[in-house]
Parts: sequence; structure tokens; C-alpha cells
Amino acid sequence: MTTHRGPRSSSREKLSGGVLLGLVASGLTATALSGAGTANATCVSVNGYTTGSGCSSTATTWAFAMGDKAQANASGSFSGAVAIGNDAKASVSGGPFNFATAIGEKAKAEIKDSSITNALALGTKAEAKVSNAVSSGAIAIGNEAKAKVEDKAASLFSYAFAIGEKAKATAKGASAIASAVGAGQKADQKSPGFNFNGTTFP
Repeated sequence: MTTHRGPRSSSREKLSGGVLLGLVASGLTATALSGAGTANATCVSVNGYTTGSGCSSTATTWAFAMGDKAQANASGSFSGAVAIGNDAKASVSGGPFNFATAIGEKAKAEIKDSSITNALALGTKAEAKVSNAVSSGAIAIGNEAKAKVEDKAASLFSYAFAIGEKAKATAKGASAIASAVGAGQKADQKSPGFNFNGTTFP
């Protein structure tokens, strides 16, 4: 007599995958908590499976957060979000290949309705935001530094770099690059071209 085991095998594989994810996530949580102290909270979410509080994901996405009130949320496809620090927040939507990283107290990295983009916020209250963009990125390094790429239509190959305390860079439109380097420096580029510390170059 021939025995068919296809459905049962599939169920076992799904169960095994869920158990494995739980074990890995639990291990990461335990390791993070032991190193960071009980004041910090840690969560992990992969493919919609979540352990801890403050993280969420959908199929093909992942999220990790560590810190009191830290949050990381990923949706869309093949994307990830990381938030490390008290009240740090990282979020991505759209995709594929969006990656948001926020490191620092109240740091915030956000990507909306974009694909193949990166947002990095490094520093206390640093902010990096990307919206409606393709193959673009925003990098904010420094306390209260802010970098933003945005447009009503899709921005292609646009980048914003804010490096230094309270530096601010904004890029809007296709092929717009804004770079603010130094404490308090500003750069704003709204059309194709390059702006460095307030001066636009063709």
C-alpha cells in the first residue's frame, strides 16, 4: 500500500520553522536583555512571527528593536527595520529592499512607499526619512541631525546627508543630492543637482 505524506510533511515543516524562529528570537532576546539590563526591552519579528512587544513584520520582512519604548515595524517586501535606543523608532513600507536603522535615544528612521532605499539615523533625536523614492537614501549622523528625501512623485537617485549636530539636509525630486556637513549646516536641493552646505552646484 502506498502512503502519501505530502500534507503532513508540509505541516511539520511549517511547525518546525515556527519553532526554530521562536528559539532564535528567544535566544536573541535573552542575550540582549542580559547585556543591556532589565531596563531595556527587546523584540524581534520575522515573516510575521513576533516575540516581545514593539515589533511587527509581514512576509519577507523583519524588524528588531532594543531599548525602553523602542519600536521597529516592517511591511512590504524584502525589507527590514532596526531601532536601538530608548524610544528609538524605525519603520519601512513598500519595497522591495528598504532598510531603516535608528540608533540613539529618540532617533527615528522612516521609509514610506519606496523601494531600494536606505534611512539611517544615528544620534540622539536624529531623524532620517525617505518617502516616494526609488534607489535613494537619507543619512543623519549627529544629535538632532535631520536628513529627508521626499517628493509627491517618485524621486529617483536622490540622497540627503546631514552630518553634525543639528545639521539638516533635504532632497526633493529626481537626482537631487543635498549634503550638510558640520554643526548647524543646512542643505536644500529641490531639482537635479548637488547642494553642499547651502551652495548649489550644477
